[in-house]
Amino acid sequence: MFLLLFLVGCNDKPGAVKGLITWQYNKFVGTKPDVGSIVYLLPDNPGQNKISDDDASSYFLGTKIPENYYYAKVNGNGNYEIQNIKPGKYKAIIVSNNTNRDIVNDSYAKFFKENILTKYFSPQKSDVFDSIILYIHKFETKDIEIKPGSSIDLSHDFGNTYI
Repeated sequence: MFLLLFLVGCNDKPGAVKGLITWQYNKFVGTKPDVGSIVYLLPDNPGQNKISDDDASSYFLGTKIPENYYYAKVNGNGNYEIQNIKPGKYKAIIVSNNTNRDIVNDSYAKFFKENILTKYFSPQKSDVFDSIILYIHKFETKDIEIKPGSSIDLSHDFGNTYI
């Protein structure tokens, strides 16, 4: 009986995500920290935990984080860390602060907005997230799983800016 209670308790132990986010300044300067980039973690299956319109803007800015959603800003060294993450599957969205994407030829961004963002936000707030956070800047998404007590390294190099 004790072993069963111990194993059940272990499944609730929170995990963490950390990493280094960089970009390529030019061929002479090379890799630089992508200071000010943002990392969002959204639950893979939000169900009833879809973010309300009132809370969405605060979450985009990192001022109010709803339960089971996570946010981190990349520091001056290019590092970030999110702790106390409830075990489960998440959609990670890393948004560059220093690189721009090709907004004319990037078909993934439209797919992402229409098929993924609306899973978490109302259509109006999906438009806001897209136009304020994702429209110009490069972003990367990744499906991750936080296991009890684990720490995941989620790093990314955005390469050169489009323009």
